[in-house]
Amino acid sequence: MPEPDFETGQRVRDELRLGLQVDDVGGLARQHEIAAHADLLLQKLPRGPDLVERTRRAIGERLRGGDSSLEGVARELGTSARSLQRHLNQLGYSYNSLADEVRAATAKLYLEQPDIAIAEVAYLLGFADPSTFNRAFKRWTGETPARARTAHRGSAGEGVPSGGPRG
Repeated sequence: MPEPDFETGQRVRDELRLGLQVDDVGGLARQHEIAAHADLLLQKLPRGPDLVERTRRAIGERLRGGDSSLEGVARELGTSARSLQRHLNQLGYSYNSLADEVRAATAKLYLEQPDIAIAEVAYLLGFADPSTFNRAFKRWTGETPARARTAHRGSAGEGVPSGGPRG
């Protein structure tokens, strides 16, 4: 398995810290849990050459700002969109696949939070409407966002007896 990507994990944790509103002490604890989980998810992404890592990082940073376009990321990296595409292709990557990786990992994280509506997840990831996000998420994972959320809730509660916690 490839080496974990600490920088990308750190970036996503920072993105989540900036992106989630903390209304109470419980919210702060939840935010730390999300950040830790972001590290675990991103460790599963394959580590690539420096340009690939910088591109992933730039996509994540710009995703939060609402413009994760190829042109915007290329500008941030100090190159043209065509040059970035060409260099990524030479390394065996494509811009769209990297953008999808970052969006999919972030979407999974957001969907684990029941208080973030699916429509809001779509918006946070830069989709114009929830139906476009639903189709993209299904393409990435093979399931709908609602089903992924339900599956997560089921797996998160596996250790709790059906009658709830007992004291």
